Amino acid sequence: MAQSFYPLTPVDVSPAITGSWQDVACAAYIPAGATGVLLHIVNEDTANHRTYSLRKKGSTDDRVQSTARKDAHHYGAIGVDANREFQAYIETTDVKIYLIAYTQSGVTFFTNAHDKSLTTTQAWTTIDCSTQAPNAVGLIFELYSVADLFQDIGLRKKGSTDNRVHNTRHHNWVILGCNETQQIEGYVESTDHHFYLVGYVTDGAAFKTNAPDKGPTVADVYQDIDCSVEAPEAVMLFFEIAVVSSPHKYALRKDNTRPDIFRDCVYHGWAMVECDSSQIYQGKIDQTNIDFFLLGYATGAPPGPTIETQDATDIQFDQATLHTKVTDDQGKTLTVRHTYAKTTAYGVNTPWQEGKHTDDVISQTVTELEPDTLYHFRGEATYEDGTPGTVYGADNQFTTLPGPTIQTQDATGIKSDQATLATKVLDDKGKTLSVRHNYGETTEYGKNTPWQEGKHTNDVISQTVTELEPETEYHFRGEAIYED
Repeated sequence: MAQSFYPLTPVDVSPAITGSWQDVACAAYIPAGATGVLLHIVNEDTANHRTYSLRKKGSTDDRVQSTARKDAHHYGAIGVDANREFQAYIETTDVKIYLIAYTQSGVTFFTNAHDKSLTTTQAWTTIDCSTQAPNAVGLIFELYSVADLFQDIGLRKKGSTDNRVHNTRHHNWVILGCNETQQIEGYVESTDHHFYLVGYVTDGAAFKTNAPDKGPTVADVYQDIDCSVEAPEAVMLFFEIAVVSSPHKYALRKDNTRPDIFRDCVYHGWAMVECDSSQIYQGKIDQTNIDFFLLGYATGAPPGPTIETQDATDIQFDQATLHTKVTDDQGKTLTVRHTYAKTTAYGVNTPWQEGKHTDDVISQTVTELEPDTLYHFRGEATYEDGTPGTVYGADNQFTTLPGPTIQTQDATGIKSDQATLATKVLDDKGKTLSVRHNYGETTEYGKNTPWQEGKHTNDVISQTVTELEPETEYHFRGEAIYED
Protein backbone atom coordinates (compact mmCIF):
# COMPACT_ATOMS: atom_id res chain seq x y z
CA MET A 1 0.00 0.00 0.00
CA ALA A 2 1.52 3.31 -1.09
CA GLN A 3 1.28 6.49 0.96
CA SER A 4 -1.41 8.92 -0.25
CA PHE A 5 -1.98 11.20 2.79
CA TYR A 6 0.86 13.39 4.08
CA PRO A 7 0.37 15.22 7.40
CA LEU A 8 1.82 18.70 7.88
CA THR A 9 2.49 20.96 10.81
CA PRO A 10 -0.67 23.09 10.70
CA VAL A 11 -0.34 26.38 8.84
CA ASP A 12 -2.89 29.19 8.65
CA VAL A 13 -4.05 29.64 5.01
CA SER A 14 -7.16 31.69 5.80
CA PRO A 15 -8.27 34.14 3.10
CA ALA A 16 -7.91 37.80 3.96
CA ILE A 17 -11.03 38.79 2.01
CA THR A 18 -14.50 37.82 3.25
CA GLY A 19 -17.88 37.35 1.65
CA SER A 20 -16.69 35.94 -1.69
CA TRP A 21 -14.80 32.99 -3.11
CA GLN A 22 -11.06 33.48 -2.76
CA ASP A 23 -8.07 31.57 -4.15
CA VAL A 24 -5.98 29.89 -1.48
CA ALA A 25 -2.41 29.17 -2.63
CA CYS A 26 -0.70 26.14 -1.08
CA ALA A 27 2.35 25.75 -3.33
CA ALA A 28 4.63 26.96 -0.54
CA TYR A 29 3.54 24.06 1.66
CA ILE A 30 2.72 21.10 -0.60
CA PRO A 31 4.68 19.53 -3.47
CA ALA A 32 3.92 19.45 -7.18
CA GLY A 33 1.63 16.53 -7.92
CA ALA A 34 -0.50 17.02 -4.81
CA THR A 35 -4.15 16.28 -5.54
CA GLY A 36 -5.86 17.84 -2.55
CA VAL A 37 -5.65 19.20 0.97
CA LEU A 38 -7.10 18.39 4.39
CA LEU A 39 -8.14 21.39 6.43
CA HIS A 40 -9.11 22.30 9.99
CA ILE A 41 -11.77 25.03 10.04
CA VAL A 42 -12.21 27.03 13.26
CA ASN A 43 -14.89 29.62 14.02
CA GLU A 44 -13.27 31.86 16.62
CA ASP A 45 -16.43 33.96 17.00
CA THR A 46 -17.84 32.87 20.36
CA ALA A 47 -21.20 34.60 19.82
CA ASN A 48 -22.23 33.94 16.21
CA HIS A 49 -22.47 31.10 13.72
CA ARG A 50 -20.49 31.91 10.56
CA THR A 51 -20.88 30.74 6.97
CA TYR A 52 -17.95 29.11 5.16
CA SER A 53 -17.30 26.72 2.27
CA LEU A 54 -14.60 25.06 0.17
CA ARG A 55 -14.26 24.08 -3.47
CA LYS A 56 -11.58 23.01 -5.91
CA LYS A 57 -10.09 25.83 -7.99
CA GLY A 58 -12.00 25.85 -11.27
CA SER A 59 -15.23 24.52 -9.74
CA THR A 60 -18.58 26.20 -10.20
CA ASP A 61 -19.98 24.67 -6.99
CA ASP A 62 -21.44 27.36 -4.75
CA ARG A 63 -22.61 25.82 -1.47
CA VAL A 64 -22.22 28.55 1.14
CA GLN A 65 -25.43 28.43 3.12
CA SER A 66 -24.34 25.99 5.85
CA THR A 67 -22.53 27.45 8.81
CA ALA A 68 -19.78 26.82 11.28
CA ARG A 69 -21.24 26.91 14.78
CA LYS A 70 -20.07 29.67 17.08
CA ASP A 71 -16.89 28.77 18.94
CA ALA A 72 -16.74 25.45 17.04
CA HIS A 73 -14.40 23.60 14.73
CA HIS A 74 -14.85 21.32 11.74
CA TYR A 75 -12.67 19.54 9.18
CA GLY A 76 -12.59 19.70 5.38
CA ALA A 77 -11.05 17.88 2.41
CA ILE A 78 -10.93 19.41 -1.04
CA GLY A 79 -9.01 19.16 -4.31
CA VAL A 80 -6.34 21.53 -5.60
CA ASP A 81 -5.57 22.45 -9.18
CA ALA A 82 -2.22 22.07 -10.98
CA ASN A 83 -0.99 25.26 -9.30
CA ARG A 84 -1.88 23.78 -5.89
CA GLU A 85 -4.71 26.19 -5.22
CA PHE A 86 -8.24 25.71 -3.88
CA GLN A 87 -10.96 28.24 -3.16
CA ALA A 88 -12.54 29.17 0.16
CA TYR A 89 -15.48 31.32 1.23
CA ILE A 90 -15.58 32.77 4.74
CA GLU A 91 -18.21 35.13 6.11
CA THR A 92 -15.79 36.94 8.44
CA THR A 93 -12.14 36.72 9.40
CA ASP A 94 -13.23 34.96 12.59
CA VAL A 95 -13.29 31.79 10.45
CA LYS A 96 -9.77 30.39 10.29
CA ILE A 97 -8.62 27.68 7.89
CA TYR A 98 -5.56 25.61 8.77
CA LEU A 99 -3.80 23.35 6.27
CA ILE A 100 -3.11 20.06 8.09
CA ALA A 101 -2.28 17.56 5.32
CA TYR A 102 -2.14 17.03 1.58
CA THR A 103 -2.95 14.09 -0.68
CA GLN A 104 -1.23 12.56 -3.67
CA SER A 105 -2.05 10.08 -6.44
CA GLY A 106 -4.05 7.60 -4.34
CA VAL A 107 -6.70 10.29 -3.71
CA THR A 108 -8.79 11.85 -6.49
CA PHE A 109 -10.92 14.98 -6.20
CA PHE A 110 -13.58 16.13 -8.62
CA THR A 111 -13.67 19.69 -9.92
CA ASN A 112 -17.43 19.76 -9.42
CA ALA A 113 -18.84 17.44 -6.78
CA HIS A 114 -21.42 14.77 -7.64
CA ASP A 115 -24.77 15.13 -5.89
CA LYS A 116 -25.47 11.80 -4.12
CA SER A 117 -28.26 13.12 -1.90
CA LEU A 118 -31.04 10.81 -0.76
CA THR A 119 -34.71 11.01 -1.64
CA THR A 120 -35.63 8.42 0.98
CA THR A 121 -35.78 9.75 4.52
CA GLN A 122 -35.53 8.26 8.00
CA ALA A 123 -34.02 4.96 6.83
CA TRP A 124 -30.55 3.72 5.99
CA THR A 125 -30.33 3.84 2.19
CA THR A 126 -27.65 2.61 -0.21
CA ILE A 127 -25.58 5.23 -2.04
CA ASP A 128 -23.87 3.74 -5.10
CA CYS A 129 -20.69 5.58 -6.15
CA SER A 130 -19.22 2.93 -8.48
CA THR A 131 -19.62 5.06 -11.60
CA GLN A 132 -17.97 8.15 -10.13
CA ALA A 133 -15.36 6.38 -7.95
CA PRO A 134 -14.13 3.23 -9.70
CA ASN A 135 -11.85 0.97 -7.60
CA ALA A 136 -12.36 3.18 -4.55
CA VAL A 137 -11.78 1.87 -1.03
CA GLY A 138 -12.92 5.13 0.53
CA LEU A 139 -15.13 8.09 -0.34
CA ILE A 140 -14.95 11.79 0.53
CA PHE A 141 -18.26 13.57 1.09
CA GLU A 142 -19.37 17.11 1.75
CA LEU A 143 -22.43 17.24 4.04
CA TYR A 144 -24.53 20.31 3.39
CA SER A 145 -27.82 21.55 4.82
CA VAL A 146 -30.12 23.96 2.99
CA ALA A 147 -32.16 24.60 6.15
CA ASP A 148 -30.92 25.90 9.48
CA LEU A 149 -32.41 22.92 11.30
CA PHE A 150 -31.06 20.32 13.71
CA GLN A 151 -31.89 17.00 12.07
CA ASP A 152 -30.51 13.49 12.19
CA ILE A 153 -28.05 12.36 9.53
CA GLY A 154 -25.64 9.46 9.24
CA LEU A 155 -23.14 7.80 6.91
CA ARG A 156 -21.66 4.33 7.18
CA LYS A 157 -19.81 1.78 5.09
CA LYS A 158 -22.12 -0.63 3.28
CA GLY A 159 -22.34 -3.78 5.41
CA SER A 160 -21.86 -1.93 8.69
CA THR A 161 -24.23 -2.34 11.60
CA ASP A 162 -23.24 1.04 13.10
CA ASN A 163 -26.33 3.15 13.76
CA ARG A 164 -25.22 6.69 14.55
CA VAL A 165 -27.86 9.12 13.27
CA HIS A 166 -27.30 12.17 15.46
CA ASN A 167 -28.39 15.74 14.91
CA THR A 168 -26.38 18.22 12.89
CA ARG A 169 -27.05 21.33 10.85
CA HIS A 170 -23.51 22.47 10.10
CA HIS A 171 -21.14 22.08 7.17
CA ASN A 172 -18.97 18.94 7.33
CA TRP A 173 -16.63 16.84 5.24
CA VAL A 174 -16.31 13.10 5.79
CA ILE A 175 -13.75 10.45 4.76
CA LEU A 176 -15.20 6.95 5.17
CA GLY A 177 -14.88 3.48 3.70
CA CYS A 178 -17.01 1.87 1.01
CA ASN A 179 -17.52 -1.78 0.15
CA GLU A 180 -15.93 -3.54 -2.83
CA THR A 181 -18.62 -2.19 -5.17
CA GLN A 182 -18.13 1.41 -3.96
CA GLN A 183 -21.33 1.56 -1.94
CA ILE A 184 -22.07 3.22 1.39
CA GLU A 185 -25.30 3.86 3.28
CA GLY A 186 -26.75 7.21 4.24
CA TYR A 187 -29.49 8.39 6.54
CA VAL A 188 -31.31 11.74 6.52
CA GLU A 189 -34.23 12.90 8.60
CA SER A 190 -35.35 15.16 5.76
CA THR A 191 -34.27 16.03 2.25
CA ASP A 192 -32.95 19.37 3.51
CA HIS A 193 -29.65 17.53 4.07
CA HIS A 194 -27.50 16.79 1.03
CA PHE A 195 -24.52 14.51 0.38
CA TYR A 196 -21.99 15.61 -2.26
CA LEU A 197 -19.23 13.25 -3.40
CA VAL A 198 -16.13 15.46 -3.68
CA GLY A 199 -13.51 12.74 -4.09
CA TYR A 200 -12.43 9.18 -3.44
CA VAL A 201 -9.51 7.08 -2.18
CA THR A 202 -7.98 4.16 -4.10
CA ASP A 203 -4.74 3.64 -2.17
CA GLY A 204 -2.98 4.60 1.03
CA ALA A 205 -5.87 4.10 3.45
CA ALA A 206 -7.86 1.36 5.17
CA PHE A 207 -11.38 1.60 6.55
CA LYS A 208 -13.44 -0.17 9.19
CA THR A 209 -16.78 -1.80 8.51
CA ASN A 210 -17.83 -1.16 12.11
CA ALA A 211 -15.96 1.70 13.73
CA PRO A 212 -14.43 1.11 17.19
CA ASP A 213 -14.69 3.82 19.84
CA LYS A 214 -11.16 5.23 20.29
CA GLY A 215 -11.86 8.41 22.19
CA PRO A 216 -10.86 9.83 25.59
CA THR A 217 -12.47 8.50 28.74
CA VAL A 218 -11.60 11.37 31.10
CA ALA A 219 -12.87 14.94 30.81
CA ASP A 220 -10.88 18.18 30.54
CA VAL A 221 -7.43 16.70 29.98
CA TYR A 222 -5.57 15.54 26.90
CA GLN A 223 -5.23 11.76 26.87
CA ASP A 224 -2.84 9.70 24.76
CA ILE A 225 -4.98 7.29 22.72
CA ASP A 226 -3.18 4.25 21.30
CA CYS A 227 -4.58 3.14 17.93
CA SER A 228 -1.69 0.88 16.92
CA VAL A 229 -3.82 -2.28 17.03
CA GLU A 230 -6.71 -0.81 15.06
CA ALA A 231 -4.57 1.33 12.72
CA PRO A 232 -1.15 -0.29 12.15
CA GLU A 233 1.39 1.88 10.31
CA ALA A 234 -1.07 4.80 10.30
CA VAL A 235 0.03 8.41 9.80
CA MET A 236 -3.49 9.87 10.02
CA LEU A 237 -6.77 8.80 11.62
CA PHE A 238 -10.33 9.48 10.40
CA PHE A 239 -12.99 9.87 13.08
CA GLU A 240 -16.71 10.32 13.50
CA ILE A 241 -17.57 12.44 16.55
CA ALA A 242 -20.82 11.59 18.33
CA VAL A 243 -22.21 13.73 21.17
CA VAL A 244 -25.15 12.53 23.24
CA SER A 245 -26.10 16.08 24.25
CA SER A 246 -24.90 19.34 22.80
CA PRO A 247 -22.95 21.52 22.55
CA HIS A 248 -19.75 20.11 24.03
CA LYS A 249 -16.10 20.79 23.43
CA TYR A 250 -13.61 18.34 21.95
CA ALA A 251 -10.09 18.36 20.52
CA LEU A 252 -7.81 16.01 18.61
CA ARG A 253 -4.13 16.56 17.92
CA LYS A 254 -0.96 14.60 17.26
CA ASP A 255 0.77 15.73 20.46
CA ASN A 256 1.55 18.89 22.41
CA THR A 257 3.61 20.27 19.52
CA ARG A 258 0.32 20.90 17.71
CA PRO A 259 -2.16 23.74 18.45
CA ASP A 260 -4.62 23.40 21.34
CA ILE A 261 -7.97 23.86 19.54
CA PHE A 262 -10.58 22.82 22.12
CA ARG A 263 -13.95 23.99 20.81
CA ASP A 264 -17.55 22.92 20.28
CA CYS A 265 -19.06 20.05 18.37
CA VAL A 266 -22.83 19.99 17.81
CA TYR A 267 -24.08 16.41 18.22
CA HIS A 268 -22.45 15.01 15.12
CA GLY A 269 -19.15 15.74 13.41
CA TRP A 270 -16.19 14.22 11.64
CA ALA A 271 -12.48 14.78 12.11
CA MET A 272 -9.07 14.01 10.62
CA VAL A 273 -5.94 13.99 12.75
CA GLU A 274 -2.28 13.12 12.46
CA CYS A 275 -0.91 10.46 14.81
CA ASP A 276 2.68 9.80 15.87
CA SER A 277 4.89 6.95 14.64
CA SER A 278 3.38 4.67 17.30
CA GLN A 279 -0.16 5.46 16.10
CA ILE A 280 -0.91 7.51 19.21
CA TYR A 281 -2.89 10.76 19.10
CA GLN A 282 -4.12 13.04 21.88
CA GLY A 283 -7.83 13.58 22.51
CA LYS A 284 -9.70 15.85 24.88
CA ILE A 285 -13.40 16.18 25.79
CA ASP A 286 -15.27 18.31 28.28
CA GLN A 287 -17.77 15.54 29.17
CA THR A 288 -17.55 11.78 28.89
CA ASN A 289 -20.66 11.48 26.71
CA ILE A 290 -18.58 12.39 23.62
CA ASP A 291 -17.34 9.44 21.55
CA PHE A 292 -14.67 9.27 18.84
CA PHE A 293 -15.34 6.41 16.40
CA LEU A 294 -12.39 5.36 14.24
CA LEU A 295 -13.72 5.11 10.67
CA GLY A 296 -10.36 4.43 9.07
CA TYR A 297 -6.77 5.53 8.75
CA ALA A 298 -4.13 6.63 6.24
CA THR A 299 -0.99 4.55 6.05
CA GLY A 300 2.60 5.69 5.77
CA ALA A 301 5.02 4.80 3.02
CA PRO A 302 6.01 1.12 2.94
CA PRO A 303 9.51 0.39 4.23
CA GLY A 304 12.15 0.63 1.55
CA PRO A 305 14.87 -1.93 0.87
CA THR A 306 17.98 -1.93 3.05
CA ILE A 307 21.51 -2.06 1.71
CA GLU A 308 25.00 -2.04 3.21
CA THR A 309 27.86 -0.09 1.65
CA GLN A 310 30.96 -2.29 1.97
CA ASP A 311 34.66 -1.42 1.80
CA ALA A 312 36.26 -0.65 -1.54
CA THR A 313 38.85 -3.14 -2.85
CA ASP A 314 41.53 -3.24 -5.58
CA ILE A 315 42.38 0.36 -4.87
CA GLN A 316 44.91 1.80 -7.33
CA PHE A 317 46.07 5.30 -8.13
CA ASP A 318 43.34 5.79 -10.76
CA GLN A 319 40.63 3.22 -9.95
CA ALA A 320 38.91 1.16 -7.26
CA THR A 321 36.16 -1.44 -6.96
CA LEU A 322 33.07 -0.48 -4.94
CA HIS A 323 30.76 -2.99 -3.23
CA THR A 324 27.20 -2.86 -1.84
CA LYS A 325 25.24 -5.74 -0.28
CA VAL A 326 21.45 -6.03 -0.35
CA THR A 327 20.44 -6.84 3.23
CA ASP A 328 16.65 -6.79 2.70
CA ASP A 329 14.84 -6.47 -0.63
CA GLN A 330 11.37 -6.34 1.03
CA GLY A 331 10.33 -9.18 -1.25
CA LYS A 332 10.87 -7.21 -4.46
CA THR A 333 13.48 -7.10 -7.20
CA LEU A 334 15.95 -4.22 -6.91
CA THR A 335 18.14 -2.15 -9.18
CA VAL A 336 21.39 -1.07 -7.51
CA ARG A 337 24.26 1.28 -8.35
CA HIS A 338 26.94 3.36 -6.63
CA THR A 339 27.30 7.10 -6.38
CA TYR A 340 30.69 8.65 -5.62
CA ALA A 341 32.81 11.82 -5.64
CA LYS A 342 35.41 13.69 -3.60
CA THR A 343 32.72 14.91 -1.15
CA THR A 344 29.48 13.60 0.30
CA ALA A 345 27.66 15.60 -2.34
CA TYR A 346 28.58 12.64 -4.58
CA GLY A 347 27.33 13.35 -8.11
CA VAL A 348 29.02 10.64 -10.21
CA ASN A 349 26.97 7.46 -10.71
CA THR A 350 27.83 3.98 -11.91
CA PRO A 351 25.40 2.14 -14.23
CA TRP A 352 22.36 0.49 -12.63
CA GLN A 353 22.63 -3.29 -12.10
CA GLU A 354 19.23 -4.96 -12.30
CA GLY A 355 17.72 -8.11 -10.82
CA LYS A 356 19.20 -7.87 -7.33
CA HIS A 357 17.82 -9.53 -4.19
CA THR A 358 18.63 -10.06 -0.52
CA ASP A 359 22.28 -11.12 0.06
CA ASP A 360 23.41 -10.15 -3.45
CA VAL A 361 26.64 -8.14 -3.53
CA ILE A 362 27.00 -5.55 -6.28
CA SER A 363 30.62 -4.84 -7.29
CA GLN A 364 31.51 -2.06 -9.72
CA THR A 365 34.91 -0.70 -10.74
CA VAL A 366 35.27 3.05 -11.13
CA THR A 367 38.13 4.48 -13.21
CA GLU A 368 39.75 7.79 -14.16
CA LEU A 369 40.26 8.69 -10.50
CA GLU A 370 42.94 11.10 -9.32
CA PRO A 371 46.02 9.72 -7.50
CA ASP A 372 46.38 10.10 -3.75
CA THR A 373 42.82 11.44 -3.39
CA LEU A 374 40.06 10.73 -0.85
CA TYR A 375 36.76 9.58 -2.40
CA HIS A 376 33.33 9.12 -0.79
CA PHE A 377 30.86 6.54 -2.07
CA ARG A 378 27.64 4.75 -1.16
CA GLY A 379 25.18 2.31 -2.66
CA GLU A 380 21.77 3.32 -4.01
CA ALA A 381 18.84 0.93 -4.51
CA THR A 382 15.35 1.27 -5.93
CA TYR A 383 12.53 -1.12 -6.78
CA GLU A 384 12.52 -2.29 -10.39
CA ASP A 385 8.72 -2.12 -10.61
CA GLY A 386 8.71 1.58 -9.78
CA THR A 387 7.38 1.19 -6.22
CA PRO A 388 8.46 4.24 -4.17
CA GLY A 389 11.26 3.40 -1.77
CA THR A 390 14.69 4.49 -3.06
CA VAL A 391 17.32 4.15 -0.34
CA TYR A 392 21.00 4.94 0.08
CA GLY A 393 23.64 3.01 1.95
CA ALA A 394 25.86 4.65 4.53
CA ASP A 395 28.79 6.74 3.36
CA ASN A 396 32.11 4.93 2.94
CA GLN A 397 35.45 6.21 1.69
CA PHE A 398 38.82 5.22 0.27
CA THR A 399 42.02 6.99 -0.80
CA THR A 400 43.63 6.21 -4.14
CA LEU A 401 47.30 5.25 -4.19
CA PRO A 402 49.93 7.78 -5.24
CA GLY A 403 50.57 7.66 -9.00
CA PRO A 404 53.94 7.40 -10.76
CA THR A 405 56.21 10.48 -10.60
CA ILE A 406 58.14 12.00 -13.47
CA GLN A 407 60.40 15.04 -13.85
CA THR A 408 60.32 17.34 -16.88
CA GLN A 409 63.92 18.26 -17.69
CA ASP A 410 65.42 21.12 -19.65
CA ALA A 411 65.20 21.10 -23.41
CA THR A 412 68.43 20.62 -25.37
CA GLY A 413 69.52 20.89 -28.99
CA ILE A 414 67.47 24.03 -29.42
CA LYS A 415 67.49 25.40 -32.99
CA SER A 416 65.36 27.84 -34.96
CA ASP A 417 62.84 25.15 -35.88
CA GLN A 418 63.39 22.24 -33.46
CA ALA A 419 64.37 21.18 -29.92
CA THR A 420 64.85 17.99 -27.91
CA LEU A 421 62.51 17.51 -24.91
CA ALA A 422 63.42 15.24 -22.01
CA THR A 423 61.52 13.65 -19.06
CA LYS A 424 62.93 11.36 -16.38
CA VAL A 425 60.89 8.64 -14.57
CA LEU A 426 61.52 9.17 -10.85
CA ASP A 427 59.21 6.39 -9.51
CA ASP A 428 57.28 3.90 -11.61
CA LYS A 429 55.50 2.41 -8.54
CA GLY A 430 56.57 -1.02 -9.70
CA LYS A 431 54.74 -0.83 -13.03
CA THR A 432 55.76 -0.34 -16.66
CA LEU A 433 55.01 3.12 -18.08
CA SER A 434 54.42 4.74 -21.45
CA VAL A 435 55.74 8.29 -21.62
CA ARG A 436 55.38 11.20 -24.08
CA HIS A 437 55.56 14.99 -24.15
CA ASN A 438 52.90 17.69 -24.53
CA TYR A 439 54.00 21.04 -26.04
CA GLY A 440 52.67 24.26 -27.52
CA GLU A 441 52.92 28.04 -27.40
CA THR A 442 50.77 28.21 -24.22
CA THR A 443 50.11 26.00 -21.20
CA GLU A 444 47.15 24.63 -23.11
CA TYR A 445 49.86 22.72 -25.04
CA GLY A 446 47.83 21.10 -27.82
CA LYS A 447 50.50 18.95 -29.49
CA ASN A 448 51.80 15.54 -28.39
CA THR A 449 54.82 13.44 -29.23
CA PRO A 450 54.38 9.70 -29.82
CA TRP A 451 54.17 7.43 -26.77
CA GLN A 452 57.40 5.65 -25.81
CA GLU A 453 56.64 2.33 -24.11
CA GLY A 454 58.45 0.14 -21.60
CA LYS A 455 59.76 2.84 -19.30
CA HIS A 456 60.78 2.39 -15.65
CA THR A 457 62.34 4.30 -12.74
CA ASN A 458 65.44 6.35 -13.80
CA ASP A 459 64.72 6.05 -17.51
CA VAL A 460 65.06 9.34 -19.42
CA ILE A 461 62.78 9.82 -22.41
CA SER A 462 64.16 12.18 -25.06
CA GLN A 463 62.10 13.28 -28.05
CA THR A 464 62.90 15.85 -30.76
CA VAL A 465 60.09 18.10 -31.95
CA THR A 466 60.36 19.87 -35.30
CA GLU A 467 58.58 22.47 -37.43
CA LEU A 468 58.78 25.06 -34.65
CA GLU A 469 58.52 28.83 -35.22
CA PRO A 470 61.75 30.87 -34.95
CA GLU A 471 62.17 33.11 -31.94
CA THR A 472 59.03 31.70 -30.28
CA GLU A 473 58.56 30.60 -26.64
CA TYR A 474 57.23 27.07 -26.20
CA HIS A 475 55.84 25.30 -23.12
CA PHE A 476 56.24 21.54 -22.61
CA ARG A 477 55.83 18.80 -20.02
CA GLY A 478 56.11 15.04 -19.72
CA GLU A 479 53.06 12.72 -19.49
CA ALA A 480 53.11 9.15 -18.20
CA ILE A 481 50.51 6.36 -17.98
CA TYR A 482 50.65 2.74 -16.83
CA GLU A 483 50.83 0.38 -19.77
CA ASP A 484 48.41 -2.06 -18.13
